[in-house]
Amino acid sequence: MRVNKLRKNQFFALGLATITVAGIFGYNYFSVQKAVKPTKIVMTEKEIPSHTKITKDMVTIRTIPGDAIPPNAIRNISDVVGKYTVDGFGIPANSYLFKEKVLPKEEMADSAVLGLKKGEVAFPLLVDIETSSGNSIVPGTYVDLYFIKKVEEQKTLIDPKQEKVLFGGLFQHIRVTAAKDQNTYDVFHEENKEASNNNQKRITKLYTFAVTPEQYQYLERAKNLGDIIPLATGLSKFNKDDISNVKEKYNFSTISNQKDILEFIEKNSINPIPSEVKQKLQK
Repeated sequence: MRVNKLRKNQFFALGLATITVAGIFGYNYFSVQKAVKPTKIVMTEKEIPSHTKITKDMVTIRTIPGDAIPPNAIRNISDVVGKYTVDGFGIPANSYLFKEKVLPKEEMADSAVLGLKKGEVAFPLLVDIETSSGNSIVPGTYVDLYFIKKVEEQKTLIDPKQEKVLFGGLFQHIRVTAAKDQNTYDVFHEENKEASNNNQKRITKLYTFAVTPEQYQYLERAKNLGDIIPLATGLSKFNKDDISNVKEKYNFSTISNQKDILEFIEKNSINPIPSEVKQKLQK
């Protein structure tokens, strides 16, 4: 009996000691945790050059003491993936990412170029409230581009000059990549919709379109010969089959007199349009 009682006392003492040690350890652990404030933060896995789109493999989530984290460091990985590092600011590996150094594509100075696909070039065009269809043509949609020019022709001795109009289509289904106001702010970005003064809406002054190098040969000439008008068509994102159906249905080249317009542009250029360019446009 005395042996069993002794063993019970030993087990009790051991259990009490274990609980005491665990309590001390737990208290110290939670005290330390409370003191250091462990916080999840986004950090770079590898070096990210300036003006680079951030992908998932470039960043990771780590837990570090909260007091060591700068207040402007980004903590949510969804706030960096898909965005860009600003010009002139690369980020070393194992570093924080800061809010003012990571921007969405729309806020980058060259957002119009970043929206280009392989084989496309940027074509900028100044517009006003009329040619922007009342500021309603937005990036990501498509327009048809038309050409207009006033031409003076000599008619009679009494009325030696008569003003006529040349008008017709240039190219169909051209994608809008950017719409900028007079201060080059993106007009339709959520943060820029309202102007800073008098709460007025921003008005588009410059569109950028995604065109092929062959189309650009004509468009830049046309811009210097007359005026280019973007026509909103109500058509937005289509696949290749949709585009083919639209072109076949509306027969743009015929109803817009496209052939005569392109010939007029070439005729009034000092250097001719390369035959390779014309062949590619006919496909």
